[in-house]
Amino acid sequence: MAEFDEKQFSQKLETAEKSLQELYHMRDHFFELYPVKLSDKKYSMLREKMSALIAIIDQIQEQTDFRLQSKEYKFKCSYIKGKALNVLPDYSDEAEKASSLAVKLDPTSIDAWNNLGECYWKKKNMEAAKNCFNDAITRSRNKDSLRRYSMVLRQLGSDTSEKFKNICESVDIAKEAVSLDVSDGNSWLVLGNAYLARFFAGGQSPKILQQSLSSYSQADKDSSTALCSDLHFNRATVYKYQEEYQKAMEGYDRALQLEPTWTQCKERLEDITSYLKKIMEFIETKGKIKQKRLTAMLQSLTEKSLGPFAGGNYSSPSGKTIKLNHIPISGIRPGINNETVISGKILGIISYIEPVPYVFIMADSECDIVAVSVYNLASNASFNIGDAVAIPEPYVQTNDFSFREQHFKFVGVRVENPVVMVVNGKKLHRNSLSPMFLSITSKSE
Repeated sequence: MAEFDEKQFSQKLETAEKSLQELYHMRDHFFELYPVKLSDKKYSMLREKMSALIAIIDQIQEQTDFRLQSKEYKFKCSYIKGKALNVLPDYSDEAEKASSLAVKLDPTSIDAWNNLGECYWKKKNMEAAKNCFNDAITRSRNKDSLRRYSMVLRQLGSDTSEKFKNICESVDIAKEAVSLDVSDGNSWLVLGNAYLARFFAGGQSPKILQQSLSSYSQADKDSSTALCSDLHFNRATVYKYQEEYQKAMEGYDRALQLEPTWTQCKERLEDITSYLKKIMEFIETKGKIKQKRLTAMLQSLTEKSLGPFAGGNYSSPSGKTIKLNHIPISGIRPGINNETVISGKILGIISYIEPVPYVFIMADSECDIVAVSVYNLASNASFNIGDAVAIPEPYVQTNDFSFREQHFKFVGVRVENPVVMVVNGKKLHRNSLSPMFLSITSKSE
């Protein structure tokens, strides 16, 4: 082992630090450096470059008496090694050991705390990760630590109430990260994800989806995140819940191009395709209900089926009178159909791998059919084939597009709050709302 030569050691460390910067630049800007067709080679290329850097650090430590190095040099060696090993998405025990040593050698290093926290994140030790990012934030409220802290908060909580509180806090933390550098696409991406988590946590509000989508649009303006598979995947998820299925399918497809080994992208595409085909099949076959029964079902639709919406007006519990003109399904138009109400019989329930939304197809007395998506429905609430349903001021979306040589065409009605509906002549009770939605509504009031 050679004696400690500070000048030579410093030069080698500078080379290693430069290689570390190049390694992460390659990871974060891969598709600016290489064509998309090399996407399946990304991680093997990163692993090769990472291994070369680790070899440099190992060589430094083998050729130099580590005991004679200053604390600063020991820290740099440990930090560079831990950071390099952490460049890949999978957890590395070696990365954790090196990063832990780096933190012990310099507890004031924000980068070291962030790197150790990321190790714990990959290890799925969320409490430990939270402590690391929190320690970094207490030293300096920097965008990197705030982003990571926002991410880990969304994974914590022992019950529904605590999880919801953490998700709301994660949105605020992500907003702070954005405010520190509004041009940083990574911060916008994390904020978009936080809003998306907020959507699922309760309320399933289209406004929150729009906030998520706006954040993703900002992330798309930054070249370092514009070609990030996470961005395209998560934005596609927003489009799916906005029922903009063409954009959703194109987004998942783009994410798959950027990350060919990401099987979840392929599964999402297959799921949506199957789901849309099932809706069209149910509409085309009228729920496979025999003609005699179908005729009897539709003939039983009367003014009584509208319940409190009958007569052209509806008086809300607050005393406000709303004009509601009963129109056939053929009379609805895209967007909100103000001062109207449609009614029909449920012909079929569309099963889907996800509980949100609850979907059924409905035919009116003229046998025109729409697919109805109900959000914020309690898990113990459901509908039955043959139920008479009335929907006031329906929000209508038309689907007419092609994807991968398959054509999809049908009309959908979106219901955000199931309590506005009338089923078999009666308004749905408030216990039909998902519990989290009820708590949010109560709090906002």
